[in-house]
Amino acid sequence: MTAVADTFIPRTDTPGAADAGVPAQFAAMLANWAAPATRTSMLARLDAIDAAARGGKGKPFAKLSAKDRLAVLKDYDTAHFAEPDYKRLRDLILILYYNSEPGATVELRYEHAPGAFVPSIPMTAQTRAWAGMSFF
Repeated sequence: MTAVADTFIPRTDTPGAADAGVPAQFAAMLANWAAPATRTSMLARLDAIDAAARGGKGKPFAKLSAKDRLAVLKDYDTAHFAEPDYKRLRDLILILYYNSEPGATVELRYEHAPGAFVPSIPMTAQTRAWAGMSFF
């Protein structure tokens, strides 16, 4: 899970999914929250990604370079993008990341009470989106 999450959201100038604790949150959700069918489907998807890496690159997904992991995941994503179990895995990684402290306060900007409405905020290369609980 760590390699998959870190490939979806790698460390750049902001923390990646692994830095934000997504793998530990994912494991806790599987252990303490997920129904058996959900647990089985999530783990099966991770196994399928690993099998794709072994078939395409001859190594387990986690043992590949970042470049090779991205190539395997892009191919897997293209082939399985619309499948509900895979979409659910991708969505959960994103939700866990953007609900983490680094995701909500470093990757995004967080302002508890943003103040008065400003109809036009200049966008620059350094501008990031704003986080909050409104995306639920």
